[in-house]
Amino acid sequence: MINNFKRVGFMPAWKINKLAKIRYDVLSDVIYSFAFPDEGLDLVIPNLEKAHDIVGMAHKEKVNVMLSVGGWDDFGKSHSANMLRALNCEETMDILIENIIAACYDLSFDGIDINWGNLGDDVSRQEDIETFMSRLSVKLKSLNMPLSISCFGNYNSDNKVVSYELASCSEKVLDVVDFVNIITYENRKGVRATNTNLKMEKELTKEIIIPNEKTVMGIPFFVNLSMMAYEEDIKNAKENGEIDSEMITCGREVYCIDDDQFKQKVKWAKDHAIGLNVWEVTQDFAEQEKSLLTKINDELK
Repeated sequence: MINNFKRVGFMPAWKINKLAKIRYDVLSDVIYSFAFPDEGLDLVIPNLEKAHDIVGMAHKEKVNVMLSVGGWDDFGKSHSANMLRALNCEETMDILIENIIAACYDLSFDGIDINWGNLGDDVSRQEDIETFMSRLSVKLKSLNMPLSISCFGNYNSDNKVVSYELASCSEKVLDVVDFVNIITYENRKGVRATNTNLKMEKELTKEIIIPNEKTVMGIPFFVNLSMMAYEEDIKNAKENGEIDSEMITCGREVYCIDDDQFKQKVKWAKDHAIGLNVWEVTQDFAEQEKSLLTKINDELK
């Protein structure tokens, strides 16, 4: 196994009945997703007791647990509205930051991940996001805790990692975070200007280049049949036997990517990034011979 290579698994807070799917033997970090501020900027951590259990089990196996703040819930609803409240001024920013730090103390989380959700490409809030991230970074660094962000993106033919989340991945933000979790889902070739959770009709012409030395590349556990832009690609791949077992998640039909694509992405991360992440661990196959986390482990040896 590569020394110090990150193997990050996101664990959805709404899938607490599947804690057995967390492979502490493979993962270096678990990211519990998602906590979010309420209207008063108190931090809500769903299924708090289970989060505590995960931290305890992970630490016994010498696995770190980070808390992801923001993101979405199990119905695909973004927490952007309450995240916006925290960006109103430095006072509200500090309220949320203090509540985040308190959660780290109370539950012994090892670090924080921020997912700006639908705000990621909102350039009108870029300066506010930069200020918040800088202030949070100072607090976490004083506690020797890492700070990461999660954003959608992919690598291109030049082996550069690009994202279109111009606000959440600006140069100032990239300077203050320890690493970036690149989230990828689709069975796509190269990089497209739109992807899941970015509006399909929106023209995104600018891109942010994520330094490879801060990249934790996403390894997609599935492709999404319901996204119209990819429907023909997925249909053809299915008919050609290039896609594995079907499943349903969030009410959508999805398929696991083919073996060669999966191994290619793991190899790319091994050669060009500081780690990889998977969204999300409960979507793995139960059978060890099919397990994608087992394949990751084998490819990294």
